[in-house]
Amino acid sequence: MFLDGKGKPKSLDDEGMPAPVNGRTLLVLDNSGDHFRAAVASGDVDNAAHVVVSTPGMDSTVDNGLAKGNGDPAKYVNGTENIMKESGLAWSTGDDKGQETVAGVTWLGYDAPHADKVLSSGEATEGGKYLADFYDGLQETHHGDPHLMAAGHSYGSLVNGYALQNSSSSPVDDFSVWGSPGVGTTDASDLHMLPDHMFSTTAGNDWIARSGYYGGTVGGGGTAGYDSDFTALSTESQDANGSHGHLAGNSGHSGYIPSEDPNNTKHPPRMSTSVHNQGRILRGAGPEYVDDYSINTN
Repeated sequence: MFLDGKGKPKSLDDEGMPAPVNGRTLLVLDNSGDHFRAAVASGDVDNAAHVVVSTPGMDSTVDNGLAKGNGDPAKYVNGTENIMKESGLAWSTGDDKGQETVAGVTWLGYDAPHADKVLSSGEATEGGKYLADFYDGLQETHHGDPHLMAAGHSYGSLVNGYALQNSSSSPVDDFSVWGSPGVGTTDASDLHMLPDHMFSTTAGNDWIARSGYYGGTVGGGGTAGYDSDFTALSTESQDANGSHGHLAGNSGHSGYIPSEDPNNTKHPPRMSTSVHNQGRILRGAGPEYVDDYSINTN
């Protein structure tokens, strides 16, 4: 997509920056440490009305999650773009100012821990500082005030938790996590967020998320989250209605967002309740399916 076999950009624009490829742009590339850190934009993040920044979790790397060896987008970029597609809004191209469009960023600007080190919050603490700066940078370079959605899976949700806790002036409007073992707190005021703009999705058999290891269970699964400011979202399958086709249910720790190419018409990704809800949050409409017990639906 952007990088050659040595981790360098394949092509540069007139200003020496990585050139866009098929509507995608390399926003971050840091090979100064033990791991590559990178962020890929899908669409024009400087002009889109709605922007999602998605942070993956443990065992995530640039070469297994952002770009394949043949240059195609990898699973985490596909996941971000599936959320964008489910929003029902067009990608921002920069030539559509004044229109309601979307863009996304798949952000791996931190050293995601391997499974044997995931019990430490050190990488999340450090990564949260970088992510907070990234959110501020998006706001500063955007033409206008975008609707900004922060999203995180698994350990990536904890990175977001620290980012929001460390920034009293965060530009984030909505915060959504899935498969989250905790974000350090369940109190909206600690995250500088409004309670009705925080969402959590937890499958009933996602034991990593349900452990609540990092600061309490943020909600979901029907057994926890009563004291949480997060609205717990449904993972049950949904019948087709006027706004969507059949939505599959979600199970396990990694089955929330489809990782296949959203533009593959021969073998399209399986749309689920989770990705449908995320698409609605991105477009500013709010989730359609919530857990019945969720504190914020009473």
